[in-house]
Amino acid sequence: MSPQAITEDRKDRDVSAGGSALKRRANLCLSLVLGLALMACLAGCGDCPAAARRELARGESIMKGVLPKAGELLDGLDRLFTDYAAGVNTEPYGVWQDMDEYGLEASRLVERSRKARVAYENVLGMKSAGACAAYARQRLSAIGQIDRIPRVAEAGFQAIRSGDRPGEIFDESPLFRLSRSLIQINIEMRYAMGYADALGKKLGLESPAE
Repeated sequence: MSPQAITEDRKDRDVSAGGSALKRRANLCLSLVLGLALMACLAGCGDCPAAARRELARGESIMKGVLPKAGELLDGLDRLFTDYAAGVNTEPYGVWQDMDEYGLEASRLVERSRKARVAYENVLGMKSAGACAAYARQRLSAIGQIDRIPRVAEAGFQAIRSGDRPGEIFDESPLFRLSRSLIQINIEMRYAMGYADALGKKLGLESPAE
């Protein structure tokens, strides 16, 4: 194996290992914080009235098709950015095709989630929504993270179009920094999803992830 190939192989392993370690730590923190937050909410939240449940059902019917796809989109964008920053999978046609598809998907998910936002905001507008209000707030938090995806995605696309390549220090690549932003969005979205799903099980609500 040539020195250049060895360097590229080491770089690929470092990128993969770094990202995996970050996600493992995030998963652990997510589980701990989620458990504590849920216990606090269940101790102080009342039950959901029928009107609030109807609005939640309307929002959930939309989010069933949004939340899983948002996670897949974030993973795809993360791979695209980190691979390209490391000089892997940079064939122009494939990269441009991925950017077009991911950009369209991000816009579609934002548009669909905005329709669900109306239902959740209706719940918060009720005088006594009980635990449904806490559930709606977490769904709105997840939607807020979905709203961030197109901006981060477009920043990465612009970096790729401008011919961005990693310098001597891989971490200095704009694409790698944007990858970390995507991971942060994913963590915060999954926290909100997990909190709402756990609360929903206590309330007898169906999860969009199921």
